[in-house]
Parts: sequence; C-alpha cells; structure tokens
Amino acid sequence: MTKIKKQIITISLLVIVLVAAVLIYLPTARKHQADSEKVLNTPALKVVLDGDTMKISGFKKGLKYRYSSDYGTKWTDVKGESVTLDAAGMYCFKEVYGERSSEFAWVAPFGEPSKNGRPFILEEVENEEMNSIFVKNTFGEYTLKHLRSGEYKIEGLDGYEADQAMLAQLRVNAMHLLALKFVEKAKLDEPQLYGIDKENPEVYFVVTYNDEKDSYKIILGDKTPDGSGYYAMLDGRDALYVVDTGVEACILQPKINYVTPKIVDTIDESNIYSLRDFSLKKKGEQYIIIEKASSELTYGNNASHRLTYPAYNYATSLANFEILLGALRSLAGSQTLYYGDSITDELLAELGFFDAEGNDTSDYSVKYAYPAFSEYLYIMEREEGDYLVYSLKEKIIVSAPAVALEFLKWDMIQWVSAEIYMLDIEDIASVEFEYGGEKASFKLVGSGDTLEAHLDNVPVDILKFKELYKSIMYVLVTSYTKETEYGAEQLGLTITTEKGEVLEYRFYTHSATNSYYTLNGFGEFYVSADKVLALRENAFALANK
Repeated sequence: MTKIKKQIITISLLVIVLVAAVLIYLPTARKHQADSEKVLNTPALKVVLDGDTMKISGFKKGLKYRYSSDYGTKWTDVKGESVTLDAAGMYCFKEVYGERSSEFAWVAPFGEPSKNGRPFILEEVENEEMNSIFVKNTFGEYTLKHLRSGEYKIEGLDGYEADQAMLAQLRVNAMHLLALKFVEKAKLDEPQLYGIDKENPEVYFVVTYNDEKDSYKIILGDKTPDGSGYYAMLDGRDALYVVDTGVEACILQPKINYVTPKIVDTIDESNIYSLRDFSLKKKGEQYIIIEKASSELTYGNNASHRLTYPAYNYATSLANFEILLGALRSLAGSQTLYYGDSITDELLAELGFFDAEGNDTSDYSVKYAYPAFSEYLYIMEREEGDYLVYSLKEKIIVSAPAVALEFLKWDMIQWVSAEIYMLDIEDIASVEFEYGGEKASFKLVGSGDTLEAHLDNVPVDILKFKELYKSIMYVLVTSYTKETEYGAEQLGLTITTEKGEVLEYRFYTHSATNSYYTLNGFGEFYVSADKVLALRENAFALANK
C-alpha cells in the first residue's frame, strides 16, 4: 500500500469519527438547550387559614419545592404534598429543577396567595360572579350593576353611553385585589394616621357576588408619602395594605366621569355626503348656511353642496367641506361636565349659552341635519383654549379640544370653492362674452371628437376655443367681502348648460389685483383681476379672427 493511500484511509476514518461524534452530540445538545429554555409554570398553591397557622397545598407531584420566609436566604424543603406554616409571615416558594429554580409563588400574611411578592387582600372574584360594586368617595356615590344580559351599567345613567374603559378599570381595581404590599408594624389602633375612619369611612367600595350571598368592603385612606399607592383596609380584618394608584382612574372618580362625552350621532363614512343642511351662527348672527345641491349640476361647479347664505349657490370648497364632514361624522368631547337634570336654564345662562329670556348668546351655534336625525350644538370659547359644547339633543355639556372644532374659525373664503366655475365642456350649450357693447357668442355642437364651437354659425378653431374655455376655470376667488360698492364692469360672461341652467357672471373693477364679481346677481367675493382681463382679451381675440 502506498503512502498516499494510507493517508487517504486515515483522513477518511477521522471524518467518519467526527460525523459520528456530531450525530451523538446534537440530540444531547438540543435536549440541554431545550431544558435551559424550559418555561416554568407557577405552582397553583392553595391556602387554608386556621388561626395562627396556614396549610399550603397544591404542589405538583414529582417536583421538588423549597420555601423561605420573609425574603430570607435560608431555604427549607417541602415535606410531602402540603406544609403547615406560621400565618404571620410572607413565604416564597420555588420549584427546583436540578441546579436551577424559579422563585415566583408567594403566600402572604392571613393566608392569601400572592403574585411576585404582592399580596392578594382577598381571592379574586370572577366577572360572571359579581353582582354589584358600590362606590362612595369625596364626590358622592354610585353603583355598578352586572345585568343578567351580561352588560355592566352605572345606575342613574340611563340614556347616556358609559365609558367602557372606565367600567373595566373599576372591575379590575375592585375585584382583583392584588395589593402592592402588606404594611408590617402598622398602628392599627390609630387608623386615622393613614386617613382611614373605620366607623364612618369617606372613601370605600363594596363588592357583592355569588348571587348577593357574599360581599366585602374595602376602605381607602390617604396616598402614601412616596406616592406609590393608597392605604387600604379590608373591613373586619386588622391589617393595613397599600393598593396601587389604579384606583385614581375609577374608584376615586366622580360618577359623571363614567358618562362618555358623546355630543352627536355617529355617521357611517359612506353616508357623510347625505348631509341635508348645515348652519353656523356667530354671537347669534347667521354666518353661513350650506344645503345639499338640488340638481346634478351646482351653479358653475359639480360639488355635492352649495352655500345659500350669505351668497347664493356658491359651491363649497371641495377639500374643506370634506374636513367639515369628517368632523361632524364623529364629533366628541374630551370630558363630560354636566348631563341630564343637572342642566338647568340657570346653568345655561350662567355658562353664557343663553340669556335670561332664552335667546342664543353663545359664541357659536351649529345646526345640521341628516335624513335620520338633526343636531343642535351651542358652543362657548374657554380661556384654556378649548370649548364648552352643549348638545341640545343629547342634553349634555362637555369640554372639547379646539382641533375638533377648527371649522368654527374658518374665514368665509375657506368655505367656498376657489374655482368659480368647474363644469365639463360637453355639459355646455353656449358661452357668451360681453364688454363695451360688444358680444362674442359661441355655440357648442356635437360631442367628443366631433365637438365644434360656432361663432355666428361659423366654426372656429376648436383647440383655441378649448384653451379659452380652460381660462374660465383659471378665474379664482381671492377673498370675501361684505362691500356692495364696486367700479365699472370689466366683463360679462353667460354660460348656458345642456340642461338649460343659466350662469350669469359679471366682473367689476375694484383694485389692481382684485375684481368684484357676481353670479346670477349675488356677489360676496373678489377674484384675481389679471385672470379676468386675460379671459376678456382671449375671448375677443378669438372672436375677431
């Protein structure tokens, strides 16, 4: 056998050995990795209290357990399936897996199970077992009822939508009694040191459950000096706990905060354009009225809605009108301030919505209607920068952020379409220009590729006419005015649609930059003067060729 052959055989044997070693090692390595990543389950310990001792059971068979008292370092093995211990301390249990262990099963004083070192004041009541939660605090009192239908309802809020998030917080804080800690060496004979009056408590709640056969009462005291929670006692037990600040979001809140600050009915997005009308007043004076267009074409614009006050038949701004509809779709406040019978004529007058005679004195009033309902809102500005909103239909007063009602501050120019004319050329029958006693009348014949423009029955260059027609759309609104005085006429423009709708525009001098214009006799706006003059020049240039 040659030397080279011996080397090849040796190398081959080494490869075989290495492969075999890997095949043997991999399962072992994977098992070791799986063991190291094993998720340990918390023991479901059961506690039975008997005087000064408690019997703890519920250990898993086949596993080893150890326990230590009060965070101590001395661990003792559990003997058998249960262990009897002193009820005064807090115990930590751990499952032992070889050299590893998990420390997360706790038992608190008085025998209650704990979680991660936090004691349960009482065993948690399940939602389906709860019948009611009565709350008394510095604002008053109220009761949450669990109805047979499965719903939760605050008594006395009929006709108002309850805040479901707050109801859920109330249930969690009243029924999942996991305290932050048990206060050792508390002066239980002086509960007033902790803000607790056991005989006549200022703040407490009572949970009834198990078909009203059982109940418990938790008394709340002062906030702890470090601000981490509130002192609390279980009525009938001489023990002091600290519960977390979650009680601030529900148990310490007034009943009114459970009322959702809903002020209007919600509209499905697909139906927002079915708005019939919209009205806005400022300081009791009419500012604007918008109505749904009564025909397919809206005087010079194919928008779905038009202004009918202060000017008539002006198309709404396509972009801003969508913003308005979006705001109306789900308009809501940030906090409920008054509702129901608490809203009196005296209160409305005090807040500035109406005077003593019932006249509207609000900063803004909004009325709008959809086919199924109407809304009436009265609005007051507040120094804080937000608004007070009174919904007549919902009988509720809420605070609302300024961003939700930004349309209240829009100038008139923001409500109307900047384009005074936006109709397709094929919807038009004729276009007539007039200036200085001269007229240029164009009649449109045909459609599509056969469309022709005739001047005195003579065809003109259709491409040049289309450019002229486009220049009508370049005349844009620049500002709003209440003035009625204006200069000489710059241009007359009359457009007749295929459906017989007549649009009569008149443009008048005002300044070097602005021209005043009217549409069918109504005018409240200025347009760009240079666009008007360019339109006039192009029209008569084409007519005179």
